[in-house]
Amino acid sequence: MLDVHKRMVNVPLALLQVASRPTTAWSIVPRPPNCRAPTSWGPRYAVCPNCQARSPLSKGPVSMKCGACHGVFEVGWGDSYYS
Repeated sequence: MLDVHKRMVNVPLALLQVASRPTTAWSIVPRPPNCRAPTSWGPRYAVCPNCQARSPLSKGPVSMKCGACHGVFEVGWGDSYYS
């Protein structure tokens, strides 16, 4: 069970990636059907590892600066989700 916006949601363990420490790279997220981000962002977007702000994802950047917290972090292209 995960708490998602104060609602408990059942998620199969096989769909989760459990980490012992927070990531230090931007996470690349597939756009969900009910996403409120601009459609111009395309089929996926990035989530800041520091403040969880969402950002459009251009093709292949090595690092990105967060518009919210101003931190600069690598983009998680090497995550197992995209390997």
